[in-house]
Amino acid sequence: MVADEDGTAVDFGAKSPYAHVVDSKHVERKFALDLLHREDVKAFVKLPSSFTVPTPFGKYDPDWAGMVELPDGGRYTGFETKGTTNTALLGGFQEPRTIAGQLDFTTVAERLGLTDLKYAVVTDMSDADGVLDDAISA
Repeated sequence: MVADEDGTAVDFGAKSPYAHVVDSKHVERKFALDLLHREDVKAFVKLPSSFTVPTPFGKYDPDWAGMVELPDGGRYTGFETKGTTNTALLGGFQEPRTIAGQLDFTTVAERLGLTDLKYAVVTDMSDADGVLDDAISA
């Protein structure tokens, strides 16, 4: 569970349907806190492990979904937090599952005409900023 320096669980209820976020790696803890403290992030959720995308390589479960307020309106984004953005270094079936997940988000966006649905593999908020900056300039 994400906790502050004193070990007290951080309350994410102002922006998330869940008051607490369970993190499985350091990168998720930092990302959760960054999402909480950003003013342009209006809502987010650490997706439960039951939220899966079927792929030919097994079930894929993305980490985050969020709504970011951009100058031209909202942007709905799915984020996968990893130790690297180079999916070739992930090992095992993580790379093909992540790629299949990205294709799923892209297909849903295209078929439903959702120009503001994006997906990215990120290591931290600076990677996420790059994705959002690309969306603003598009």
